[in-house]
Amino acid sequence: MIQLIPIAMAGGYLCAAVAHRIAHKRAPQPAPVKPGEIMIHFVKEFVEAENEVVVAVEEFPLDNRHSQTALVSELSFSRSAITRIHVEQAKGRGFELQGSLFKALEKKTKNHLTQILNLSLEGETRREVKLRLSAEPHTENLYRLTWKQQGQRGYQEVEVGGRFYQLPFFVTYGLSVTVESLPVAAA
Repeated sequence: MIQLIPIAMAGGYLCAAVAHRIAHKRAPQPAPVKPGEIMIHFVKEFVEAENEVVVAVEEFPLDNRHSQTALVSELSFSRSAITRIHVEQAKGRGFELQGSLFKALEKKTKNHLTQILNLSLEGETRREVKLRLSAEPHTENLYRLTWKQQGQRGYQEVEVGGRFYQLPFFVTYGLSVTVESLPVAAA
């Protein structure tokens, strides 16, 4: 029985070593940091406000004050907008990011936000609407088209070399349109 103890210990050690190797082969390894490169870790995104950003407003009057029949007009409107991510200087614990470090963080933050928000920074979003506008006899109508993008304001918390920074960002994306019929005061 005493002779089996060293064999059991060696077998246990061998199993532990094999299990350790298997675990390290299957676990995803972080990309190695090259000399002169700073380790950047995105901690969390905080969205402080979501709102709509007005891109353009178009107004179209339809004057039918001097007619006995209804006036109908079919029009087509189109607009395009680009997805944008604006990153501002970081707010740190007494430290301001400067120069090339900020530029590197700005680029990495834009890429990170593009991925997590599922955005495409290439190209533009284009919308077209076809409207059938009308004005009854002896009336004047004013139609207003408001083109909007979605907007998010917040900050990205980033750890750089053991220091934490908050990178404020503003993102605009998408494109929508609303149409209003406004009363016109009699002149």
